[in-house]
Amino acid sequence: MRMKRVYYALFALILIAVIVGAILYSKFDNYSKGSGDFEPVDAPEIKSKAIDYVTEKLGESYVKDYISVGEVYYSDWFKSYEVEFDYNHGYRHDNLFLVSMDKNGNLHSYTGPNGPYQFIDEEEAFRIAREQGMQNPDEAFFNSRYGAEVFDLYSVLEIYDTKFRKGEIYKVVMDSTTGEVLEKHEASRNYYEDVSVGGLKFPDGAVDTAK
Repeated sequence: MRMKRVYYALFALILIAVIVGAILYSKFDNYSKGSGDFEPVDAPEIKSKAIDYVTEKLGESYVKDYISVGEVYYSDWFKSYEVEFDYNHGYRHDNLFLVSMDKNGNLHSYTGPNGPYQFIDEEEAFRIAREQGMQNPDEAFFNSRYGAEVFDLYSVLEIYDTKFRKGEIYKVVMDSTTGEVLEKHEASRNYYEDVSVGGLKFPDGAVDTAK
């Protein structure tokens, strides 16, 4: 009789483990099949609310001049919408930003600029880079989230000389609004085309030796 009770208890434990395992596997399987992915959707009300938020934060004229709205995405897993925005300032960049909202248009998160950053023109940026010792500035890259790793975000222009030599200044970082120089970087070896750094072609040995 005692052995039967032990068998029943073991059977019950195994049955519970199987049921729990099946539930967990189902949840994981649903997630792995993409239920957590954000898919493009038609959500004009959410897009309108996101535009209103960005406009209130940056100003109507600024948004009209410098910002464009992209697609709206939705994740059923996270129950969240993401509205994509981009910059229209003429500088090369890869800083799309997002406004994340719930189904009622309540803000979840915002990854855009903290303020209405302005942009000195490229000719002025190159002139400033030359003043810092750069020989031939020929590339300008906009970065709206410079310093993100230390949560001190501001908008900068990164100016490059893509044909530098060892010991020359190959990168100058400046405030995009004022032109104030924040950093300058010296190459530790000559230019070489096969290695990419920051979206541009640089040698793997072009370590920052001066700031």
